[in-house]
Amino acid sequence: DWSSDVCSSDLPGATLALTALTRFVDSPVMDFCRAVLGLWDEEEETALADREPTSPPGSLVAWELRDRLVRAALRGESLTFTGDAFARLRRDSVLPLGTLGQETFRSFAEEAEGIAARFRDASEGDEVQARVLGVIARGTRITGRIDGFRTPDLRVVWRAGRAREKYVLRHWVEHLTACADGFAGASTLVALDGEVTFSAIPSDEAEDHLADLVLLGE
Repeated sequence: DWSSDVCSSDLPGATLALTALTRFVDSPVMDFCRAVLGLWDEEEETALADREPTSPPGSLVAWELRDRLVRAALRGESLTFTGDAFARLRRDSVLPLGTLGQETFRSFAEEAEGIAARFRDASEGDEVQARVLGVIARGTRITGRIDGFRTPDLRVVWRAGRAREKYVLRHWVEHLTACADGFAGASTLVALDGEVTFSAIPSDEAEDHLADLVLLGE
C-alpha cells in the first residue's frame, strides 16, 4: 500500500515517486508501518540508517566524517594535517583533540582517498545532466530524477559506507528505472568495501521488472 505516495494504479494519472519505491524495496515492513500505521519517525530512520558510529571519544560519526573527506578529495583538496579538510573538521569539533584526532583523521583520510580514487577510475569525465523520469509501469508514472550519469551509457555513484544490502537494492531499483526510461548503459556503486555494477537491461525487460515492484506495493 503506497498510501499517499501514489494513487491507485486503476486511476488515470497515477504517480509514484522513485524515492517512495526505493524506500519500499529497502524495507517493505517498515514502509507499511510508516505509511499505513504511522508508527515510524522518518527523521529517526535517516539518522540511524545513514550514520555508522565508531568508538573514539566524542561519539564520532564515522559515516559523516568519511563522507566529508571523500567530497573534499573529489574537489581536489589535500587530506593532510596542513590541508583545509583537516582544519574544517577540527573547527567543527568533529575530530577528537590531540594525537587521537590526528590518528582518526589519518585513518579515515586513507579510506576516503581510496573511495575517491576508485570513483575516478570508474568514471569517465564530468557528471552530465540528471535524468528526469517519465517512465510508466503498470499504469503508474514513476516520477523523480536520477543523477550520477557520466556519459549517456555510464552511471557511477559513490557512498561513504559499505555496500550494505539496502544500498545495493536501492542502486538496483534506480538502475532498473533508468533502463526502463531509456538508459542503455551500466551503473556502478563505489563503496568503502568495493564496487557493485549492474549491466544494461533492455527497456522492455526493465519495464516488466518495474511493473512487478509497483504491483508488490499496491
